[in-house]
Amino acid sequence: MHLFSHFNTAGISVSKLLKNHIKIFYSNSAISGRARKTATNNMEALTKFIDESTTPGTSTYVAPTIVGTVIAPGGKILWQHASGVGHKEGESVTADSVFWLASQSKLMCTVASLITVERGLIGLDDDVAEILPDLAALEVLDGGEDADGIPTTKPRQNKITLRLLLSHQSGVGYDAMPFSIFTWAQKTGLAFTTLDSTQKSMKICPLAFEPGTSWLYGAGIDWAGELVARLSKTTLEEFYKTNIWNPLGMIKSTYHPTKFRDSIVLPYLRNEVGELKLEPLPVPIEAPTETADHGVWSTPNDYVKLLGALLDGGGPILSQKSVDEIFTPQCLNPGALMEMVQGPYKPALGPSIPVDQKIDHGLAGLINHTDFPGRRPPGVLQWSGMPNLIWWVDRKTGIAATTFLQLMPVGDTIAGEFNVRFEEAVYQIFGPK
Repeated sequence: MHLFSHFNTAGISVSKLLKNHIKIFYSNSAISGRARKTATNNMEALTKFIDESTTPGTSTYVAPTIVGTVIAPGGKILWQHASGVGHKEGESVTADSVFWLASQSKLMCTVASLITVERGLIGLDDDVAEILPDLAALEVLDGGEDADGIPTTKPRQNKITLRLLLSHQSGVGYDAMPFSIFTWAQKTGLAFTTLDSTQKSMKICPLAFEPGTSWLYGAGIDWAGELVARLSKTTLEEFYKTNIWNPLGMIKSTYHPTKFRDSIVLPYLRNEVGELKLEPLPVPIEAPTETADHGVWSTPNDYVKLLGALLDGGGPILSQKSVDEIFTPQCLNPGALMEMVQGPYKPALGPSIPVDQKIDHGLAGLINHTDFPGRRPPGVLQWSGMPNLIWWVDRKTGIAATTFLQLMPVGDTIAGEFNVRFEEAVYQIFGPK
């Protein structure tokens, strides 16, 4: 299966999810009894929505497993519900069940990278060549091809910085995207893939463009993870554990999930005819390397602690200045980002982004410049993971939220529509009044 293939499946109906738009002012003051009752009713409706979305044989069925969470500053859980299948059929999922995060792993690497910046080990705009000579050695596709039809390359001219790696502007792609690198990989007979988790493909594939001249989703975060590990002279597991997971109380996050084997949720695939079947994930459970790009396994309860740290201005792990940088638009060529996120890769990269909405990319995900009607305000940071997980942090409203699924393929249309409807419901309950 192509890394970013997806199936066009029918949307879901969630009409009458929330019958009333509530008018509640969330503050330190007391909430009126009537408003509190309305809030409770709407949260109950949201819980029912999740349950109906995990009920097989119904028109509202989305996935066998869904965990949704909404938090406020201070890590307060405003609402949470887990529904569906856990480690085995007949066993219920919980908010402490272990999921493959896939690209939701990237946020941890961004935080780790900024910790190294705060410690003075490197600057965001420093050249990484001395620390990552294997990255510096990669050439750039020049748009030509040789007599055998193999795309040709030229020496790189521009420097690669940590900022460019974190914001996907370094020219580093995947073996499967964009099409130029995919073609090079096919023509050269590349034997490795991103999802084999060996990190060999990223050390072989050429750059798609000169660093700093365009935008491309790719393995730049893996290189940033390598940089953190090399500068700190430790593994990513140990760095994360010492500097992120332990300070935040994230007790079931790891690159080595077999120690939590009895908590790992079952993975499913929606096939070409829309049937949901048990299907192994496209990555090894015990990977040969610790890939910053997609290698972490965690729980909903753990992950919202990380989102809560961003909502709280860094909490015990980052400074407010670093958090502000994460939320700062970084794109030097926003048109290239728009073309990719709103183009053929939209189901994978921007399933919840309305068409024609102006967006940018920070150091950890997409940032919307405009209001999404009925949903988020401008300035919200969001990203997602291959098994149709999603998270967002809204500092203006003062909430962060996630939905955890373990459903393939990436960009599943039904799951994407569910995540949009979930966000609408969240803002009806917890949004500005």
